[in-house]
Amino acid sequence: MAHGQHGLTRDGAISAALAAIDSKIEENRGQGLYSVVLVIIDNIINFDEQAGYQTAVKVAGSGGSDTLLQLGQRDAGYKEAQISRRDSEVASLDDAWDWLTSGLQHAPQFITVVVVSNIGPCDGCKQRIVNFRNNVVQRFPAANVQVESVYAQDGASGKAGTRGHENIATTYGYPNIVASQIDGRQVWRRVI
Repeated sequence: MAHGQHGLTRDGAISAALAAIDSKIEENRGQGLYSVVLVIIDNIINFDEQAGYQTAVKVAGSGGSDTLLQLGQRDAGYKEAQISRRDSEVASLDDAWDWLTSGLQHAPQFITVVVVSNIGPCDGCKQRIVNFRNNVVQRFPAANVQVESVYAQDGASGKAGTRGHENIATTYGYPNIVASQIDGRQVWRRVI
């Protein structure tokens, strides 16, 4: 669900994405991990699907093809990559990539991608975000590319956790980053 939004600042767009995520959390009685990706072209914040793009709010379990993290069974991180292959970030990044490679109407000078979520990305999704950035740089070599993760996780910038029935260790979010404020709300930001 992309929409045109004129006159927004970058933080205003992030705030709106967090509000959309909050609505989904409320609909699901406080449960779920969600993400939205904002694609800002040439520093113009407009999500009309021509000048820029915003994915719909994606929920954990909605991820699809997972082309961003292909590991062999003997590779470190393989089990977490398998468990996290349907995470919300996978679906959001896939949608953003599809728009960048088929919906973008011109060769941009600047591409800014902001991955917005209520919980910081797990270790597998952190690597997917790096790989996504690398793919964008390769696809648009003349553009200045910036990718950022912004999330509203309570407590700390990084939280230890486990995944799946095998209790695979992961860290949600990026440890040791400083909180900032968007519309009075604490968020964590990491430029990739």
